[in-house]
Amino acid sequence: MSVDVDTLKPHNLRRNYGTEHDKAGNELKVICELLGHSSMDTTRTYIYDDTDVKKKRAMLKTQLVHNTFMGRDQGIGGDVPGSN
Repeated sequence: MSVDVDTLKPHNLRRNYGTEHDKAGNELKVICELLGHSSMDTTRTYIYDDTDVKKKRAMLKTQLVHNTFMGRDQGIGGDVPGSN
């Protein structure tokens, strides 16, 4: 495995750190604190825009709200779509 030395700069490492926390679903405020930023706007610039990840996270949140509303989180009301 080769490593591109140009990517081993503190700025890039911080961006990757922030992006990985974002992908893991951590709140922006938490990432902001971890990176030591005083503004969440600054933190947003450190996070790579991964539209697919954001779409999947939004779909999961929507499904969770729907399942909770329908009582499916407690086994009431039938099968959860996509749980096969």
